[in-house]
Amino acid sequence: MAGLAKKVLFSFNGLRIASSRRSLFVTFLVIICILTLPFLYILNITLYSESYKGMIQLDDDFIADYDSQDPRLIDHIRKHYLIPPTDRSEPYNLNEPDRVHYSQKKQSMVIDELLHNKRNGFFIEAGAYDGETYSNSLYFEKYLNWTGLLVEPDYANLKRLMRKRRKAWVLKGCLEGSSRPKKLHLYAAMEVGVLEEYMTFARRLFTRMWRPTQVIEVWCFPLLSVMTAIGQMHADYFVLDVEGAEMSVLKGLPLDKLDITVMQIEYSVFSGAFWDREQSRKRLHEMRQFMKTHFPEYTEFRTIALDIIYVKEGAVTF
Repeated sequence: MAGLAKKVLFSFNGLRIASSRRSLFVTFLVIICILTLPFLYILNITLYSESYKGMIQLDDDFIADYDSQDPRLIDHIRKHYLIPPTDRSEPYNLNEPDRVHYSQKKQSMVIDELLHNKRNGFFIEAGAYDGETYSNSLYFEKYLNWTGLLVEPDYANLKRLMRKRRKAWVLKGCLEGSSRPKKLHLYAAMEVGVLEEYMTFARRLFTRMWRPTQVIEVWCFPLLSVMTAIGQMHADYFVLDVEGAEMSVLKGLPLDKLDITVMQIEYSVFSGAFWDREQSRKRLHEMRQFMKTHFPEYTEFRTIALDIIYVKEGAVTF
């Protein structure tokens, strides 16, 4: 009996020692994490300081003083930041040439049905990426003879996009909700490009941990200026997928001057490592309230994946 008691006591002490060791190990990990945070912060600042000019090769800070309808700004955008569509006679250079719909969650199928297979339309896709992967507009351009405007501020993505030979205008920059252009910093991380003002410290770190990231300077232009430079005041389909800047662009949309039939707006919030469901719900609520208050002529059609779709009243039947 005494021997058994000793064994039980030994086992109990062993468990207590093991538990104590685990506690020490967890404490050690917490201390390491706390000590590492300043280093990560310094690393983040160091990497940030290695920004490069990106696509801005001109000394054109003066355009920040031009209003959205200033002829000098419109001419400057047309000459230096817009690339005309590739001629229809040139074949596409796609990774998946036989594919029909390229959108991430079949959004283009939904829009095609909504617009009753409309031909010869015009799209705006803000957040074009490489012009093929997850493209919401390529189906319409390729199969229904549409043209449009592709907006892509990341120079690396832009080079890939241009190799696709898209039959649409390309803006070398991003969209801005105010009435004047702004030069901003963009965290360029493959398909995720986020303006600095929408980057938290945690999001910066997560983004750099999971994706190769560079910080670049880009011009962001009012959509009205860009559309005026193209000579197009109507869009059948507007895709707004700009990683957090959607509300800013929406608030600056001059829908008294631009006629847009369908708007597809991303509402999701990405932390840099995962989608934040709670914050996404809050942003969706904010968008719905904003649209109801400021653009009552638009009716919510549906949500699909991480997007919400609005239709201008009387423009299409559904």
